[in-house]
Amino acid sequence: MDKANRCLARRAQRLGRGLALAFVALAFIVVAERAGYAGLYRAAATHAAWREQLLLALPAVAYLAALWELRRGVVAVGAGRLFGPSLASALRRVGLLLVVGALTSLFVIPALYRLLGSAYPRSIDFDVATLVVAVLGLALAFVARLLQRAGVIEAELDEMF
Repeated sequence: MDKANRCLARRAQRLGRGLALAFVALAFIVVAERAGYAGLYRAAATHAAWREQLLLALPAVAYLAALWELRRGVVAVGAGRLFGPSLASALRRVGLLLVVGALTSLFVIPALYRLLGSAYPRSIDFDVATLVVAVLGLALAFVARLLQRAGVIEAELDEMF
């Protein structure tokens, strides 16, 4: 492994640790916030409040899973697998989880509210930022496909030389 790849691997290892720390911190924040909104910190907590907060946490769960998959991909780079299938599949999963989280926020949560008999102000929770996250997720899935193809081409070139 040459000097540039070793430097990249070290940076990827540090980034992997940072992403793991961000995951833990954000997961704690999501749980604490939803518990607060459900009334855990006061005597008025109800089952309906918990159910509502669990529904509202669904997109955050998908986004946290995407963050964890990103960490896995970065760790793969830290292990020296630049164009390997592990990085491409991690990026594809990140993209798809971002899309799932955005679609959950836009469509699934309002539908689940109606199914459970709760009031929700909109049929579709239209939000430009959520739509951008969905489009970025699709773009990441596309980039992952490009990386996967690059890995196949790299393997073919290695066989030729």
